[in-house]
Amino acid sequence: MSQSEPTVAAIVLTWNNFTDTDECLRSLTAVSYPATDIVLVDNGSTDGSAERLEAEWGRSVRFLRVSENLGVAGGFNAGIRAALDSGSDYVLLLNNDAVVEPGLIEALLPAFDAVPRLATVSPMITYYDDPGRLWFSGATYHRRAGISRHRFLAKPLSTADPVLGRLFATDYVPNCAAMTPRQVYKDIGLLDERFFLGQEDVDWGIRLRQAGYEARVVGRPLVAHKVSVSAGVRGSNVLSPAQAYHYARGSMLIAAKWARGPSLGAYLAGQLLVRLPYYSAQAARHNRWASIPAYLRGLRDGYRSYLMRSETSPS
Repeated sequence: MSQSEPTVAAIVLTWNNFTDTDECLRSLTAVSYPATDIVLVDNGSTDGSAERLEAEWGRSVRFLRVSENLGVAGGFNAGIRAALDSGSDYVLLLNNDAVVEPGLIEALLPAFDAVPRLATVSPMITYYDDPGRLWFSGATYHRRAGISRHRFLAKPLSTADPVLGRLFATDYVPNCAAMTPRQVYKDIGLLDERFFLGQEDVDWGIRLRQAGYEARVVGRPLVAHKVSVSAGVRGSNVLSPAQAYHYARGSMLIAAKWARGPSLGAYLAGQLLVRLPYYSAQAARHNRWASIPAYLRGLRDGYRSYLMRSETSPS
């Protein structure tokens, strides 16, 4: 390893899932970039998977176990803090149901030389069970309506020919595969831990743009994502009731942070007239009817917790 090579900490977050985490770690230990430190954050698992993973990977992976489930943002932050404390130059966040190509890190690092104010970069991501179909190849976020959209979602890889092989802009990247330099965390801070499950990546995208940073996608499919494993409908975009609740609640936190004042009406309309019907249709298609009232409860509780509090707090 050359002293000039920046060090990369790959942070994998797991909770009660041995099989997928094991496969993720197998792919990470095969990456070709030598200056890689793998950190597995166990987010309060209770099914014995943490002990099995440590027995399997204790010699090649650094383990960080927290006593309770801190949620996605909280769990990742525990790993990020450990990476920054150990002096890592870059942090690569990964879901435990993601499988990476060996050349992932070498493909991502040059983007930071190409774009001076680059805060975070992701590769194109395909569906694990259908590697010719795209899950992520850039995203747009409409701030007034609070609506996000993945470009070419569920489309064949060939559909993205115009961006294949290119480095291109995106409003945000998903934390299932995202690389960020340590300086950005020092400038912007870590993930907002009030986002328990979902929406923390959208919030991060807004925060980095507010600070004058940018996000990019490397136009190569270098990660395969199993998608919705915890919902029990692997390979689909359906939300489990828990995911639906926290996604909706998180959308209200984004409103409280970024859609205050006159823009709030447009934002709430977007949640009720676009996002709610979309996720309800997904739930109905897969007979996950309990996800619909869960989403509504998340909107209600998020409104009460964040928006009403912010409306009544002194300016």
